[in-house]
Amino acid sequence: METSTSIILPEHVIEDILLRLPVKHLLLWKCVSKHFYALLWDEHFIKKHYHFQYAMHLADHGDVPLLADLNLVSKHGDHDVVVNITPDYERDIPPEIVDEGNRYNQRMRCIGLVNGIVCLLWGCGRLALWNPATREFKGVPRWPIMPDEAEKFSSSILGFGFDVQSNDFKILGLIRTINRNALESDYIYEFHVYSLKANSWKRIKDVPRTYLAFDLAFTDSYFNNGVHYWPAYELAYIPRNGIVSFNFSSETFKEFEPPVAAVPEETWCRLKVGKYKEGLALLVSRTSENEETCFEIWAATEFQDDNEVPSSWQLVVKVPPIYSHNTLNVCSIIGCGHLLLHICVHDDDDEEEWGDVPFADSGAYLYNLSTRTFKKLGFRFNSSFRYVESLFPLSRRLL
Repeated sequence: METSTSIILPEHVIEDILLRLPVKHLLLWKCVSKHFYALLWDEHFIKKHYHFQYAMHLADHGDVPLLADLNLVSKHGDHDVVVNITPDYERDIPPEIVDEGNRYNQRMRCIGLVNGIVCLLWGCGRLALWNPATREFKGVPRWPIMPDEAEKFSSSILGFGFDVQSNDFKILGLIRTINRNALESDYIYEFHVYSLKANSWKRIKDVPRTYLAFDLAFTDSYFNNGVHYWPAYELAYIPRNGIVSFNFSSETFKEFEPPVAAVPEETWCRLKVGKYKEGLALLVSRTSENEETCFEIWAATEFQDDNEVPSSWQLVVKVPPIYSHNTLNVCSIIGCGHLLLHICVHDDDDEEEWGDVPFADSGAYLYNLSTRTFKKLGFRFNSSFRYVESLFPLSRRLL
């Protein structure tokens, strides 16, 4: 009579196997046993799985995919792959949010992406968080009601990040009001932070005074190791550029100057904060009077003791001038050899060519730094963020 024997693998071997599996396959393990179910919701495993998947993308493809609105852009060898995930979005979005967006005829925008969680914003002010891998979707409560003395106000979302100390996803927003009780027009700046754990907003008071009118746009920002960075521009009529950072753990701001060589005095430059070789970088673009656009990438090489403010920068990429009647904006770096550009074609321009690529349409283009050629990707977008799928939950806390 034959006897069957079962092989029991050590727990660390099982965990090592699970780390290599995509989220879709891991979710099938929830019904195997209570042990596997608990493991998939364990804080340390969720973080370890995300970082392992991130490292696998870097090892296999040299970079992780970019989510440009609802288009996933990745490189597989010499091939550029674009996958539209609109069907996934339409599958997961709750009907009440769809109805509200349709009622106000507002288009959805992706304004942040951290640890596989996407932050979405509609023009009517509606916010939501979405995990495309686990199909979780969570609406964010509306902002606090404005005070009575505020005659007019405008609001904007500045950034989406992760508090590494409390394991909490947070959203930073700015409300600018005009105080009608003041003798002269007086702008009041209020910064509010939403916490996923508390599921509520609170006001913070640590506001940088130098750049009170800083133009903090999520499209030009970058989140790294619990800190969000933005380029900032003063209200005064002088071309001064700066960088503002916000620590999502301490909920405090800092401000510092970009490298002087990157942003000469009295020179207007378009700044974007991004990533280069997994480190903080500045993407600088400037257009001359003869319509030549130059791009530079400056990488932060050293930081101060707080590991937040750079103390040294190095010029790592300089793109020769590109002549164009149209507006060229560098949005992100893919690996070390390509730039993701958004090109805005002006209506009164004739079809223009650079190499073999016609700039007849506005939208996304890949620029090859080696061959100095463009490739049209076939879609338009407002923002781009690095995306790796994760198990991070929205409906339950990480303790």
